[in-house]
Amino acid sequence: MFFYLFLGLTVSMNNMEQLMAKLPNLTYLELHANGHVDLLDGQRWQTITSRLIIFNFMFTLSLEVDVQDIDSFRSPFWLNEKHWFVTYAYGFLFSVPHFAETETNEEFQLSALSTLPDITILHKCITKLSLSEPIIDINHRFTQVETLTMSNSIHLPFIEQIIDLNRVQHLILCSMTEYFGFMFLIREMPNLYRISIRNKMKCFLEEVSSESFGKIRNLEIGNRYSHNDNNNDDDYDIEQLCFVFPYVEHLHIAHLCSKEQILYFINQFKYLLTASFHYTPWFVNIENTIEHTIEIRSALNHNRLLHKFDYTYRFDRASVHIWL
Repeated sequence: MFFYLFLGLTVSMNNMEQLMAKLPNLTYLELHANGHVDLLDGQRWQTITSRLIIFNFMFTLSLEVDVQDIDSFRSPFWLNEKHWFVTYAYGFLFSVPHFAETETNEEFQLSALSTLPDITILHKCITKLSLSEPIIDINHRFTQVETLTMSNSIHLPFIEQIIDLNRVQHLILCSMTEYFGFMFLIREMPNLYRISIRNKMKCFLEEVSSESFGKIRNLEIGNRYSHNDNNNDDDYDIEQLCFVFPYVEHLHIAHLCSKEQILYFINQFKYLLTASFHYTPWFVNIENTIEHTIEIRSALNHNRLLHKFDYTYRFDRASVHIWL
């Protein structure tokens, strides 16, 4: 029997003891709760959870916790018999690795309050890493990063010291001032299949020059949350883009696109399966949006007949989504 319990109100050990007594066949429990100091009593938890196979919890505590406060979770029952480990950080007491952080940045700090036999296990839980500058403490090594976000150019040798480039599947480039060296970085990521380039697409294409990245299947360009829909980030050569990313199957263009650009993207990328385009500013009134939508729909229908394409599409507030 599995039980997932989310308790928004403050609970006590007395409450939990009463609840568990009514669930004699329970074997899997995931618990989210707010509470006080009595939730730190590992001995009482041992009594009421001894029959469980899996017990994962996230407690929001209204007190500061020190090393001695989690000593009751270091008993042979917790560490040797059940292999249930806990960590305290930022006001939360939680099971690890189940509730360990999976996303962080260069300011990542390991919590000293943990029953883990090896605290660096928490490094292996990180699958999303954001870097805006080199990490000073290069003892950090994140071997399971699948999504890497970069806001500045960082030398390749340094990046190789802290992450396993073989694991990276999604590279996000945002707020970039330059793209120097990224051609070499992409080459060193054999399993990379997705790239998101938030700004300065023209500068990116100038940097990679005549390089072609055939492994990229998913391409995202622009920033849908930008308040400036009149920027020049869309001033790049679409034909060159198709050469650099020749086998893209999923295309998402978040900057403003004219109907001519939308059709050019669809007709030039030969392997597209899905595509979406932002075609009207977020702040445009409903009348102008409807006008834009009618114009784009007409262009898509004409293009479909002209090239004998078999695709469908739908519109939302400011974008069109196409399945080819």
